[in-house]
Amino acid sequence: GNGSGAAELDATINFGQRPFKYAQSGFNGWCTHSLPDTFSEANANNCRKFFDTVLYEGLGTGNAKDITGLQFSPDLIWSKARDYADPHGVYDQTMGTSAYMNIGSDSEKQTDGGLSSFDSDGYTYATASHVEGNGSGTNYVNWIWSAGDAQTTNLDGGSVTIAANKQFVSTEAGLSITSLTTPASGNSFTFAHNLGAKPAFIWAHQQSGGGSHRYMWHHSFPGTNYLISNIANDVGASTSHWLNQTQPTNTLVTDRSYQMWGRGVDMTYYVWTEIPGFSKFGKYVGNAQSSEASTPFIHLGFRPRWFMTKRDADNANWRISDIDRSDIRGFNPHDQKLYTDGDWVEGSGDPIQFLSNGIKLWDGDHGFNAASDFYYWAFAEHPFKTAKAR
Repeated sequence: GNGSGAAELDATINFGQRPFKYAQSGFNGWCTHSLPDTFSEANANNCRKFFDTVLYEGLGTGNAKDITGLQFSPDLIWSKARDYADPHGVYDQTMGTSAYMNIGSDSEKQTDGGLSSFDSDGYTYATASHVEGNGSGTNYVNWIWSAGDAQTTNLDGGSVTIAANKQFVSTEAGLSITSLTTPASGNSFTFAHNLGAKPAFIWAHQQSGGGSHRYMWHHSFPGTNYLISNIANDVGASTSHWLNQTQPTNTLVTDRSYQMWGRGVDMTYYVWTEIPGFSKFGKYVGNAQSSEASTPFIHLGFRPRWFMTKRDADNANWRISDIDRSDIRGFNPHDQKLYTDGDWVEGSGDPIQFLSNGIKLWDGDHGFNAASDFYYWAFAEHPFKTAKAR
């Protein structure tokens, strides 16, 4: 007792942080340690095995720029200058080192610069002054993904055969990169993405024939509706052309050459499936509230490292936020933003919080939290199992 007549009790509660004295079959401790691992074996819970971000300063003409220290050999690299209004540059293994895409425009594949090599733990920008990755004195951010191994033989499974080394697939990371040529005759075509699950996100790029807008399909869209990542458009209604009005399946992506891209045109498709604890592509509803207590929380199941959003109305801009470009990395809130639909320099303002299990919007900014539907794309720094609270 405590001298006042009331009972006093000391207790220790074990939620599973240490082994139970009397183990119960079929039950786990009530703690994050009991959550399933993301990835397996040596890759368990290590998201940097499949996605990473690099910040650096370009060197300019006559100076190769080496990027090292990754935990994988990169297959997809997205580069953007932060302090100059230079184009977005995207590089991937299926295009090789000499080519890249300016994804902020509707241009075809560029061959006037690029990389000199993809390496085991990074890559090297060529010695040419290259504003998409190695401009003199320019500060850059690169977002980098692993897509596993190249398919070294011709791949059938759809109506289009994919040539050797023109598809990279990682079912563990949920990413398939495919370059192909549309058929010379006929209208629609199919190709095998080889991810073993229905895609959640498809991003298509025309590489020849004059180029075209960069269409995106998101599994939260009705039917085969679309967004275009190089312009600030609203969600477009499904047409008979894009994806041939056919949603992807566990095995195939369907698209249309005639009246969409053209016949005999070179294309590249980035196809993702969701991997719990690593990637999520979803939808949330903004509420235009400015009080932090009232703004939406977006549950992801992991601590995000990269977060892209697009409002579905009012021709709103695309926005990309990440934890690496903060003034003090890892501390909330984060307010640095870049846009896919323009070459603008990095902006600030309209902060959001990156939490151990998702995103908390900070205010009523129309770009993140208007009273409207928003679509998002997110990749993890840590799965919730190993994430630390922020």
